[in-house]
Amino acid sequence: MADRALFELGAILVFSGFALALAAFVALLASSIRGGVKGGGAILIGPIPIIFGTEGFPRAALLLALAILAVLSLLAILPLLWRA
Repeated sequence: MADRALFELGAILVFSGFALALAAFVALLASSIRGGVKGGGAILIGPIPIIFGTEGFPRAALLLALAILAVLSLLAILPLLWRA
């Protein structure tokens, strides 16, 4: 029962991520038609963040990427600590 609930939660989170990415793409497309686009982002390939953007966005993306990496590292280590 718990496995199925976790599977459903994971599927919901994946589909929500795709929907959010699609909405962001549409919003970016709509704003680029009107004029200048400002923004940035981060791509995480394993533990290596690739940061891009304009103005102050790369710094914010870097901080967000480091926070995500810290949380993911903690989640990876916690099961090992519980076994001991």
